[in-house]
Amino acid sequence: MKTASEFKTIKTNEYPIPENIPFDILPNAHQQFVKDLKETAGINSDFMICSMLAAIAISLGSSHRLQVQKGWIELPTLFIALVGRPGTGKSHPVSHAMKPLDKKDEDSFHDYEKKLETYNDPGDGESPTTKPHWEQLIQNDFTMEALFKAYRHSPQGIGVVVDELIGFFKSFFRYRNGNDQELWQSIWSGKSVSVARKTSDPLRTTSPCIPIIGCIPTPELDEIAKGGRDQSGFLDRFLFCMPVDLRKAKHTAKQPNQIHFDSWSSMIEKLFEYREEAKDSMDGYKIAMLSKQAREKWISWQHHNTELTNAKEYEHVAGIYSKLDNQCLRLSLIIQAMYAMAEFKGDTGINQIDEDSMERAITLTEYFRGMANRIFSQLHDRTLLDRMPANKVKFYDELPEKFRTREAIAIGEKHGIKPRRVKEFLTNRKLFLRRSHGHYVKEL
Repeated sequence: MKTASEFKTIKTNEYPIPENIPFDILPNAHQQFVKDLKETAGINSDFMICSMLAAIAISLGSSHRLQVQKGWIELPTLFIALVGRPGTGKSHPVSHAMKPLDKKDEDSFHDYEKKLETYNDPGDGESPTTKPHWEQLIQNDFTMEALFKAYRHSPQGIGVVVDELIGFFKSFFRYRNGNDQELWQSIWSGKSVSVARKTSDPLRTTSPCIPIIGCIPTPELDEIAKGGRDQSGFLDRFLFCMPVDLRKAKHTAKQPNQIHFDSWSSMIEKLFEYREEAKDSMDGYKIAMLSKQAREKWISWQHHNTELTNAKEYEHVAGIYSKLDNQCLRLSLIIQAMYAMAEFKGDTGINQIDEDSMERAITLTEYFRGMANRIFSQLHDRTLLDRMPANKVKFYDELPEKFRTREAIAIGEKHGIKPRRVKEFLTNRKLFLRRSHGHYVKEL
């Protein structure tokens, strides 16, 4: 049976696992946005693209749904975790991608304040009969009751954006008789969810769409598997992004180009316009279908994914792999919406998933497969370092994510490790992946 660290090498010629998210996942205008932020603000491109996917998912909400088969509907609900060392800029890309949504929340809050003022003091006019409410899109700190009340006022979808996902996970068991983790698993699946607490009236929502994005510092990675999350299937629903060779960026005097941000904001605004229009349709939402070519492409990939899921040697990651079927479909809907807006196809451009969008979704899904394998390796193999001498642990931690043999030898000398011992150490396949002669990548 394969060890956890060997899962990272699962790949085929037909469906390779990309080390980084290819830029051509995005329309050209948004590629420039990502590249500009990398050059001017040091924003990691993988983090930025994942944050953009989350922003689009929140913007779409339940207004557009993908019908795979009769009775099988996929909503664009993504749970995304950005993983990296402290100080490597995990939260900045989220802030950049969410700016248009934050602006909508700010505007709607000012509108709510004005309505509330009129409600409380109508002056000479007639007092409104219904107390106004704030239609909030982004939730940062909340109880499940507060979240469901917010969803009631924005039934086409809201989003959860948190700096620290670990704190979010730890909040699941704040009630002795309630397990929020199970509720979130149902939300991811798009199932109807009810909340009944002793201190509040019961709440219920049907087909919820509540995407999540947040950050996890690598020193706290072990925390995500606690509380039964690694056994319940909860973690299997997350898309992890832990870029290779992630480092703190150096400050530059360059300023991001406002044109790229305006283009991004314009696309988000268009999605909200179509989201509002979808309310007037017969069901209150619109259905997207797979084109013949997209369906054939997805089925071929799904067969490949099923073979990996069923293979005994990959049983440790079977839960993660089984959810990739759904993740791929959801990503195809998000990508289709993004390109429809960029190519000015309007709302009708989202009605059918084309072959190109499915191809991009499969590429993204394979990237997230690789990321899940890295996370799994980290969670299960970190104890190897705990059993090593202190100087080897310091040596390993000081190595960059990608390095050459001569770099390792130089770092080893600083910690009293002879070159011959360094080369022996590099043969440990649970700690290092040899990419080519003299070139290595850290596995943990």
